[in-house]
Amino acid sequence: MFAVDKKHQRKGIGKTLFAHALRKAKRVSDDTGVWAVVLDALDDPAERFYRHFGFDTLVSGTRRLFLPISEIG
Repeated sequence: MFAVDKKHQRKGIGKTLFAHALRKAKRVSDDTGVWAVVLDALDDPAERFYRHFGFDTLVSGTRRLFLPISEIG
């Protein structure tokens, strides 16, 4: 679960934390064999948030999204 308390939303905290988590995933990917980050977006706003980072649909008709490690900057 990834969330920011409502009183702290719209300050860029979520984007900063999530970008940091993606960079950490990329750093350990060679040692762990990870090829992508896969997640389930809770709702439409969450899905838009993740798509901002380049996530794409993994399973048609669902909110299951993925981002290949190779696409993380």
